[in-house]
Amino acid sequence: MRVAVLVAAWLAPACGAAAEAPNLVRNAGFEQVVAGGGMPADWSFAAGNGARATCAVDPAAHTGERCLRLTNQSARFPHVYGHLYQAAFAVKPSTGYVFGLWVKADHAGYAWFGGGREWRLRWRIPEGTYDWQWIGAHYVTQVDETTFELRVI
Repeated sequence: MRVAVLVAAWLAPACGAAAEAPNLVRNAGFEQVVAGGGMPADWSFAAGNGARATCAVDPAAHTGERCLRLTNQSARFPHVYGHLYQAAFAVKPSTGYVFGLWVKADHAGYAWFGGGREWRLRWRIPEGTYDWQWIGAHYVTQVDETTFELRVI
């Protein structure tokens, strides 16, 4: 079984320190949940093509009160995966952004975060078992790119 836990997704303009720029990711720390205690507001999860993957709110957060636990018991195979995603939000063309998240893993296999047009940004999440760590990437939008859809696969 491959498990990855994540919290606090971040996407901000790279024009200054990321901590000073506004986070463009809605409900980035997963603190607001939809009625009934299901998925965090502004986030969706899907498992396609027979993937044995799940996503659940977990109280073992890095900060705040909750994080998400993504579990995938499927063997790696094209187009068979579970993915957490957030609908497209506005970005500026030809602009640099800092993108990252806190992750913790228990026997994590192949996984990545990113998105954008044609999922151009794919930044690997480390494999293995480890405590909370920040992973991040720098991303420059294309000249005509005005939206970004965030994914964790």
